Amino acid sequence: KNPVSVLKRTKQRPRLTPRTDCLDTKEMKAAVAFLSNHQNRTAANALTLLLLTGARKREITELKYLEVNFIKRVISLPADRIKTKQPRQIPCTEAIMSILQEQATLRNPLNPHIFQGNGLNPIGRHHLEQAFRALQTELSRHDLIIHGLRRSYIS
Repeated sequence: KNPVSVLKRTKQRPRLTPRTDCLDTKEMKAAVAFLSNHQNRTAANALTLLLLTGARKREITELKYLEVNFIKRVISLPADRIKTKQPRQIPCTEAIMSILQEQATLRNPLNPHIFQGNGLNPIGRHHLEQAFRALQTELSRHDLIIHGLRRSYIS
């Protein structure tokens, strides 16, 4: 038995300052427009999918073709990549399907990932962060972090 389990939980302190590292509607539209013209299509599409789904970075960057049902238009994320360890399904809008279909045209058939990197790997962190820095500059939002894209979807 865990010896700490007898201790009572204390209430968490409320956050004194609200988080501001998410995009408003106008900024989200500007972000999608900017990313639609970014030269690194794979990184830009991954960032756009983060914005459109609210998924976590790892859930998207490690997304595999076997996890996407193009007919039923749903992404099925396995429990091992989900923070809560519960499998999750994301319904695909037209915009999401468009991104997935564009990625299919860029596909190396030996690599199972939608957002492909070198060899058989998913997209590298460097490429994603480089495109994200360009987005930060475009929006003049250097306070924004990649996880803020998730908060943008939720808010």
